[in-house]
Amino acid sequence: MIGISSMTVADVVAAIEMRAGDLMTPYNSDWQTMVNYIRDARRELFNRTNPFKEWAYQQTVQLTHLQSVPNDFMRPLRLTTTAPGNDPNLAIRYEARRVSPYEWMTLCNPARPHSFARPRESAPTYMVWANSFDNGQWASNQPALWINPTNLIGQLDYIANYGDVDVTVYTDPVRVPVEMEGLLIDMALSRFLEDVADPQRAITAAQDVATRVYEYQVSQIAARQSSLIEAQAIANPEPASLAEKPSTPGGLL
Repeated sequence: MIGISSMTVADVVAAIEMRAGDLMTPYNSDWQTMVNYIRDARRELFNRTNPFKEWAYQQTVQLTHLQSVPNDFMRPLRLTTTAPGNDPNLAIRYEARRVSPYEWMTLCNPARPHSFARPRESAPTYMVWANSFDNGQWASNQPALWINPTNLIGQLDYIANYGDVDVTVYTDPVRVPVEMEGLLIDMALSRFLEDVADPQRAITAAQDVATRVYEYQVSQIAARQSSLIEAQAIANPEPASLAEKPSTPGGLL
């Protein structure tokens, strides 16, 4: 089960205040300053744990061709498509193949040599690109989802970057996996101490964060290795093929 924290900005600030003590004053802990500490801490938390906790940052959105991706979009996981007008619960969905802009133009442009192999409804393609056509010229724009065939409706599963999104006021939730609440608070506290405390205390706080991140990474690697070992230990019920039978010293079966 994926547990996402329900902590608010106010909860994180209160936890920092308990640990910082007299160092926190109205002059160094105004609202915008604390929000910036929390944003930076959550961005660091995402960057350092995403390789081990990718599933906790997954989001899903429904988009059409050339529709902008959400602001928290970081990278796509997969896109499934269906034809418009169909009941989403009954329609057949096809997984689209992700392509580069070069391949997109090669397959989808009728003037290119390989246009005969262009995508179809049962074998669609997609890409995410920050360019769009504007009066025949290329113009920089918000990253958008490109789908071919263009009439399809896509369901995009993607990795969301929680570093800068939805943290603006004290009542906003700080969305992180529940097990990382303490680590987020430590990271925000470390940033606060780096600005207002004596150097030694700031260094100690940063070392504590580094130690906790390292221990977390080690635990996740060990858990994955354990799962692989358990999977390899499962007996294979299938009989050996002829190619797997041991040969005689002379090389004959």
